[in-house]
Amino acid sequence: MKGSRELEDRLQEWAEYYHKQIFEGIGYPSINILGVLQRDGGILERAKGPRLPENNLSAQQIEDWVCELTKSQIKYYLSCAKVLRQRYIYSSPNTTDKTLARKLNLSERNFYRYLQTAKNWLQWKLENEDAVLPPAMRHLYEIKKNVTMITKIAQNA
Repeated sequence: MKGSRELEDRLQEWAEYYHKQIFEGIGYPSINILGVLQRDGGILERAKGPRLPENNLSAQQIEDWVCELTKSQIKYYLSCAKVLRQRYIYSSPNTTDKTLARKLNLSERNFYRYLQTAKNWLQWKLENEDAVLPPAMRHLYEIKKNVTMITKIAQNA
């Protein structure tokens, strides 16, 4: 069994990698070429912006798993992913969990519950990397799919 310390290290690595992509303008320039020419008086210099981070397969794997969690389309798991992203990517290091919970309109208790569920999900994925959904989530996903199908049939009748 892989330890929770490894999970926490991977979450920190994921947060650092995706925080750079989101907040440091990596991927899309913050100003276009005409803006650069205007700002610098018509002089172009070599690129001096932040360097693209190297591919981080470990962080990308965590991101894939968080995306998989959101694809379940179950409100509880969507909230788990939202709390996880808020805690690790979108918050500053000195932000308290109480502040983050308030920002998401959650009680502190629910914030911790969602966070722990997300961590349990990721821990399970670390231990079973080839699996798609844990049995409990698969069951909930099937229920949601069946309810959606029954609702559509009822609307057409």
